[in-house]
Amino acid sequence: MGGKMRLNPAGVMAEKWWYESENKFPTPALGAHVVMPNHFHGIVQIAGVDLRVDPETGEKTTGGHASGGYAGPPLLTIVQWFKTMTTNECVRGVKQLG
Repeated sequence: MGGKMRLNPAGVMAEKWWYESENKFPTPALGAHVVMPNHFHGIVQIAGVDLRVDPETGEKTTGGHASGGYAGPPLLTIVQWFKTMTTNECVRGVKQLG
């Protein structure tokens, strides 16, 4: 309508859980997202690994971080949680509304 997309209730619900995932997983940053008619696209930026190459040795270094690893939840965990929340709410809505 008027060149503007209007989300149906399922789209509103998916977008709600996208934003709620920031509260559940505060470490990764959420980027752009788009709700499609039958699926969802979103960018999850996982930061924390600071791998650099030492110009003296050519070796990879962690840039001063003790472990050099990302300490937050793996992407799989974030995606599984999002899919679980949206699926459960969708099923509840279908059962209630028919």
